[in-house]
Amino acid sequence: MSISVFSPSVALRNLPNVGNTCYLSSTLVSLFLGTDSFDGLLTTSPRAPSNLRKALVHVVTVVRDGKTPSPPDLRALVSALHPAWRHNGRQHDAAEFLSHLLDALRAPFIPMMRTFSHAGAPDANDSALCTERILWLQIATNNAHATVSSMLQDYFSAQSIQGLQRGGKSVDATEVRVLIPEYAAMRETGETTAAERYLFHVINIPVAISRFDVRGNKLRTSVHISVQIDARKYLRNFAADNQWFMTLCAVICHRGASISSGHYVAYTRAGAREWRRWNDMRGGAVERCESSSDGLPTRGEWRDELRKDAYLLFYDLGDGSLPGRERHRMLQFLADRKLAEQVQLQEDQHGAFRQQLLDATGVYVSGDFGDSNHERRAMGASGGGSSLTDMFDGDFVR
Repeated sequence: MSISVFSPSVALRNLPNVGNTCYLSSTLVSLFLGTDSFDGLLTTSPRAPSNLRKALVHVVTVVRDGKTPSPPDLRALVSALHPAWRHNGRQHDAAEFLSHLLDALRAPFIPMMRTFSHAGAPDANDSALCTERILWLQIATNNAHATVSSMLQDYFSAQSIQGLQRGGKSVDATEVRVLIPEYAAMRETGETTAAERYLFHVINIPVAISRFDVRGNKLRTSVHISVQIDARKYLRNFAADNQWFMTLCAVICHRGASISSGHYVAYTRAGAREWRRWNDMRGGAVERCESSSDGLPTRGEWRDELRKDAYLLFYDLGDGSLPGRERHRMLQFLADRKLAEQVQLQEDQHGAFRQQLLDATGVYVSGDFGDSNHERRAMGASGGGSSLTDMFDGDFVR
């Protein structure tokens, strides 16, 4: 199962709204139109529901090709989410839907090392691996102008823990988390993921800003969004001497006063020079806007919405010390090796078939069995070529 190659240069169109589906549209756009980091979830996640993957592949391919999915296409996708997703047909929390979708597609986990410091007796559990799929960031009540960078720093820095059980006693402790720059194919509970079978060449970190209180009311605290964040302080010893950065790919904004109402729109970055705004109530071509010197949109309205209504952000984690051409060379090497294996397998199968014919009939059949396109198909050249995701069909593990 393959999808169209992600290309920021294609002119794109909004998805249709088929009845309170803005949370779904915005999530799909952020996962598959802001980055190609999650493509492996659609192509090599065999234990995910096949009808869901097929519906997603179709919709994503249509949008990536610059076309508009039909309402029946979206309804088929909504139907494929049943029965696990019980909220179809009404507005709901995009973060909850994202969590459900990543779980259904068996997305890999973001691993972190948790370390507890306390005055009690040392315990084997004082250092342990934990995993998440979404990092939840809290807005400090006394911070009128928070930043994503400072909120991430708070997330990973020392946190006070009361009532930690150690040696049969309750102790106060300090918790520190350190990000590990590799996907985890297995959770600490033993749950496995698609990373068992697919090379996720970029780690994407979904970040959720806690914009709703316990009653579901919206907090419109201004949060400054950084397009690029130095991630070495979150990786600490795991960073070594490398230049790790988190680069913003997409943002989901919530327009409205509560979690159960309002409207979701998505922003994606098309390289370093352009932003796109997706709105499934608008229809037609996706709105476009140039980037300013700080990487954010030049339009004041867009900047204001990102600052006050950003809810979910998607960051690619990458090592900036590796030149881009080296990364692409590595991926191309793996793709070429995979393609060579596929061609060799076909040749072996055809050779065995020829031998069977020779043994059975005494007639040797040469060539391509009357199919002039056989060799072209083996090399991925027919039908417009083969995408990189066709080649990565699950045999590589990062």
